[in-house]
Amino acid sequence: MERIIIPEEAKSYIRLAEIIAGLENSALDGKRLNTLVRIGSTVRNYDAAFDEAHVDQARVNADLLEGALRGENVDELGMGMRDTITEVRSNLGPRALSTLIRLNEAQRESIEQRGELERSRIIDITRKKGGITLEFFAELVSSEITEKRRSCYQELGYLIQLLDDLADEEIDRESGILTLATVESSNSLALIILRQYEKVIKVFQESYEQIKLEKVLEHIQSLMRQAGFMVF
Repeated sequence: MERIIIPEEAKSYIRLAEIIAGLENSALDGKRLNTLVRIGSTVRNYDAAFDEAHVDQARVNADLLEGALRGENVDELGMGMRDTITEVRSNLGPRALSTLIRLNEAQRESIEQRGELERSRIIDITRKKGGITLEFFAELVSSEITEKRRSCYQELGYLIQLLDDLADEEIDRESGILTLATVESSNSLALIILRQYEKVIKVFQESYEQIKLEKVLEHIQSLMRQAGFMVF
């Protein structure tokens, strides 16, 4: 059996994918795991490069990627991204591909975070980026997730995005990127995160049998503790 090497930037997604597979009774075979590794690495790297790119170039990149995901202008991408997009299109079902296009649109909207922005819009963009990201990876693991369960991953994705923004606060502040971590007071942000954590726990407990929740709850609590929150 071929040994699959998981790059550092994909490990967090793969860990979540393994947890989702357990919740959904879905096997992660070698082919699906390989696809997850490739896409997880690409999403992470694209997200980082997107934030570093000039606003105009970021818009161009988003347009190119959307066209490529729809099967247009694939040859205009660099070789590595072109190969990944070709693999993505050949392995994704229609719903997962549609969700990935929505994720790219959320990424495009995040360009707004580099200028003046109302708090409500920051929340909207943050929720979209985080929620759609995890919704997409859940769909990669299982194409039969119900709408109720899909909302669990959307809420968890929003929480993870909040924690990521908290970790990146200093970098984002220096770069002029507006997130809740850069515009809220420490106490206010902590309250937002704790309330979202409580919401995530609640929606998972309402959607899954308790016996299945041990690993996902442990993972969520671990993420919170790593960010400095004492939860049990």
